[in-house]
Amino acid sequence: MYWNQISTLIPRGERTKTRATSNDHKIRITIDFQSKKNDKSILKINERTLVWSYDESSLGFTLSVFYHETLIAFAVCTYEARNHFLSEIRKKWFPCVLKESPQKVKTLWYHTIFVKKKLQVLAYGSHFQTNVWRALLKINCGEIKTYLDIANDLNRSGSARAVGTAIGGNPIFFFIPCHRVVRKSGELGGYRWGLGLKKILLDQESTSKLTNRIS
Repeated sequence: MYWNQISTLIPRGERTKTRATSNDHKIRITIDFQSKKNDKSILKINERTLVWSYDESSLGFTLSVFYHETLIAFAVCTYEARNHFLSEIRKKWFPCVLKESPQKVKTLWYHTIFVKKKLQVLAYGSHFQTNVWRALLKINCGEIKTYLDIANDLNRSGSARAVGTAIGGNPIFFFIPCHRVVRKSGELGGYRWGLGLKKILLDQESTSKLTNRIS
């Protein structure tokens, strides 16, 4: 993934420090999944201190939650919805300590993107949820699939509604691309982060794909 694809997501304070960064700056995104079936290998019980920050970006206010240098939750949400997401994270990662640390989170974004050039992501959910989220990673930028397509990919042809519910529980905005799934009718369907944002992302990716074809 390239810098120009994720630059709008980075907290504004960090982007202003890196104006000289080329659009060809490539960033490796590694996404791991943790389900309740193999819960023993998740974060060490006594080390679940999670740092979070609520920051302004070009796409809206984002909530970032890190465990060390691993991103475990990333949301675009209103200030009012922020507490709901934090409560969800607290339940999912119990026992844990959630510590608000804007400077620490901004430093983590900077270090992972511009120093290591690698972002480590960990998404935690049920076995079915993580299977659905894995399937989303196979949808290329500029392409879309339907909820039924995803169900068929998982050999669960009668589970389109369950797929939609699992997608609605995606804890990682953008990097797990649930915006690339629409209804069979072609309608956008639901989107946890808002239908307006879903349309913006799909339009941007469609334009990017067309530009790449022309060039």
